[in-house]
Amino acid sequence: MTASEDEHKRLREFYSDLTDGELENIAEDSTSLTEAAREELSRELKTRDLGNLQKTKIEIDSEPGLRKLVTIKRFANLLDASLAKGLLQSSGIECFLPDENMLRVYWGISNSMGGVRLQVNIEDAEESLAILNQPTPKGSEDE
Repeated sequence: MTASEDEHKRLREFYSDLTDGELENIAEDSTSLTEAAREELSRELKTRDLGNLQKTKIEIDSEPGLRKLVTIKRFANLLDASLAKGLLQSSGIECFLPDENMLRVYWGISNSMGGVRLQVNIEDAEESLAILNQPTPKGSEDE
């Protein structure tokens, strides 16, 4: 078996163990997936009859030139990156953690990758940085 075949087999087994919701979450943010991962994800979605809705999203994300994304910040861990992503999304800004799926599987490689990247469309970069750089409001704590 070649390395490519081994990778496809590993991915097939990995995706088959996930719930429908977990598969759909991965498909929604498939920008960080390799071509092999996208193929196997698409195959598993079709097998579960989830392919029609999600396949379009995977194909759109893999088309070059549709988006101009820029990394606006790097985080030491996935939790901090997810909090920042949630803050931007609640402000109506589309954003991505392209390393999220890789780090969920291989969590220990974050430092060697340079941290978890938070990306936005280039036209949203300034507004996103302004939102992320706002001081954290102090809560009313009883002393």
